[in-house]
Amino acid sequence: MLIWGLDEPSTDCEVTSLSPDEWNRLIEWATVGKILGLLHAAAAKLLVLDDNQQQQLRSASVSSVATSMMVESSVAPVGEALDAAGIDWRLLKGAATSHLLYPRPGWRTISDVDLLVRPADLSRALAALGSLAATGPNVAYGPASSAAQKEYLITDTNGVEIDVHHAIEGSLLTSRPPTEAMFVDGQSLIVAGRTVTAPSMPAMFVHAVLHLTSPGFPMSTLPDIARLARLCEPADPMFDELLQRRDSMALFGWGLDRAHGAVPLPDAWIDHLERIRPSPTVMRRLDWTHRTQIRIHVVNHVTGDHRIRRLVEKAWPSDDYLAYEGLTHRDHLRYLMGKSVTLRRPSELI
Repeated sequence: MLIWGLDEPSTDCEVTSLSPDEWNRLIEWATVGKILGLLHAAAAKLLVLDDNQQQQLRSASVSSVATSMMVESSVAPVGEALDAAGIDWRLLKGAATSHLLYPRPGWRTISDVDLLVRPADLSRALAALGSLAATGPNVAYGPASSAAQKEYLITDTNGVEIDVHHAIEGSLLTSRPPTEAMFVDGQSLIVAGRTVTAPSMPAMFVHAVLHLTSPGFPMSTLPDIARLARLCEPADPMFDELLQRRDSMALFGWGLDRAHGAVPLPDAWIDHLERIRPSPTVMRRLDWTHRTQIRIHVVNHVTGDHRIRRLVEKAWPSDDYLAYEGLTHRDHLRYLMGKSVTLRRPSELI
């Protein structure tokens, strides 16, 4: 089902009936994974549904599309605010892929607006979006932590979350591709009646594969990858530019291997994966790191640029951070001590 619409359906594809429990689990999985549209499109060919199940699927699909339309309605004012401030930006993830990769945008549910600005424009972008914000943006521990934080979250007056990125990365901080490469060869699309710009297909592909490595990634990332892989060639020099850092390439290879286990990839990418797959030692290290979110969290605190400064800021954050959280230094230290108990649990250290 994840690749529904990519190839002509087989005339002899197996049609399945589901028990009530199986159906409930399936529709819950599709809802959480933001692929209700794909399920709705594929159900007529792949499933035998009773009247109640058909009605339930229609209602869920309508709700999914309504959510996406509400989120898309926030793209225009965001674009107007950033354009008025003279800030170049790119629309990321589902808000872009739903229009660029699928026969109908409703096949790909979106729940927030993700956008990218250059690091030098971040402060101006957050200020420009201030008039739209009901809450946010969040505040980092300090300057070094702010540089390491890839995105800032605001919620607009319609209740839509807007993630303002100044970098993209996967689960690990050291996996960041150069932000400037995300602005090369942008592609135009129309969202809610407004022309906006998304990154190039190779940049979107790298972003999707890296996103797959993040804890709690939505299932919709996999059909995005399957489609993007058919629109990109491994020989495109943009991949060398995006994955020039060794850690970026390693995590991309690990994530692509993960994707290959879930959705079919074109032969060119399967062959390329054999060339870029990390060594067995690196694969084992990445497997170990991704076994729990706590391990990822710890690794990100002890690696990357300015890690000592970031650790100091976490232990003794800025006054701005404390005011934002409504804490004192003593309150914050108590919080850190509580988290250290979690880190010492044997189940997290296996």
